[in-house]
Amino acid sequence: MISHVKKLISEGNLYFEDGYLTSKGIDDSQFFNIFPIENYSSSEFQSSSNTGTCRVDELGFYFENYHDLFKEVENCLDEFPFKEVYIAGVGFKNVTNFVRFYAGWLELLLLISDHQYPIDHFSSSKAYIFVEKNGKRTSTVFTVSPDQIPHEELEIFLDKISNPNRLLKSCLADDAHQGERLSTMKSSLAELLGVDSWTFIDLMTSADSLLSLFHTNYETYLRSFSFDEFIKNLEDDVGEFIKKVEEQIQSFYVQALAVPGAVILASALRGAEGSISLALVFSAGLALILVFMSLKSKKSFIDRVKENTLTKLSIYKDRTADIDNSYVKETIAEKVTSAIGSVEQTSRDSKDEIDKIRDVIIALIFIYCICAIVFGRL
Repeated sequence: MISHVKKLISEGNLYFEDGYLTSKGIDDSQFFNIFPIENYSSSEFQSSSNTGTCRVDELGFYFENYHDLFKEVENCLDEFPFKEVYIAGVGFKNVTNFVRFYAGWLELLLLISDHQYPIDHFSSSKAYIFVEKNGKRTSTVFTVSPDQIPHEELEIFLDKISNPNRLLKSCLADDAHQGERLSTMKSSLAELLGVDSWTFIDLMTSADSLLSLFHTNYETYLRSFSFDEFIKNLEDDVGEFIKKVEEQIQSFYVQALAVPGAVILASALRGAEGSISLALVFSAGLALILVFMSLKSKKSFIDRVKENTLTKLSIYKDRTADIDNSYVKETIAEKVTSAIGSVEQTSRDSKDEIDKIRDVIIALIFIYCICAIVFGRL
């Protein structure tokens, strides 16, 4: 339809006047074929003057200025229906790439920003906040405000806007490195904005500059710290610690559960052969002593393994000081902190488990002794 309208305007058969698109030199059937009443309620044709009219606010592709165009594009980024639009005083403009690229930039900003909010209720301007999670928690506020930009600059921007697809592709790739790439993209964007005090037009016409800085920062991060190596070594160290602790608990189970049996056996044999009962009772007592010595030894071993593992984890944590990217640094520090917490919790739980086994042994022996006394079988 727009192609047909463009042709008729160029031939002088359609023209814009006083808020209407007016026909001249075409019949009513041709006019209503282009602007049917069921779609355009203001569509009207005067046979006496052989002219038809339709209000421009019903056309959808007509805009008084670029500010109105930007507002409409932001309202329907995913389904903007026109490849070309008409700007009053300018003429028809192809907006296919503009709509696609502008939507991509807004998606990128929304993806990597920490907060986003409208500046006021009377415009489409939005503010995006990027928080740098370092000791001072500095933040960068970036505003996208087309309504504050002169008409002429918006016209130039519409033609110069750059394609952010490669930036988005880097951020949206769903793999183990996605979080680090998002953090690096955020810090790279904040770096660009901080150096030159860029406006949104400067940014959205410089996708290559942002992509280049992002690649530089990400390569620096990869050289200073290998994420894959970090994860593997961290998991290996924590896994080895847990394995050693479990081995100590299992071996203590075997030793500890043999003690009540020894005591019961000593008591049983005492009734059958009194001359050796004292030796058997002594053996049971010795077994108890050995078990409790083993308990202390295993708890000490767990403490030593824990300290060794924590020492290794502290080395990983110290290595993060070499990373310049504060967002990535915090992400890695959080992983190390989580691993340290897991080691300390496992150590506490394992020692509690050993103490519970000790308590069970003592309880079993006392219950047996009490029952034996009551029934006269000790």
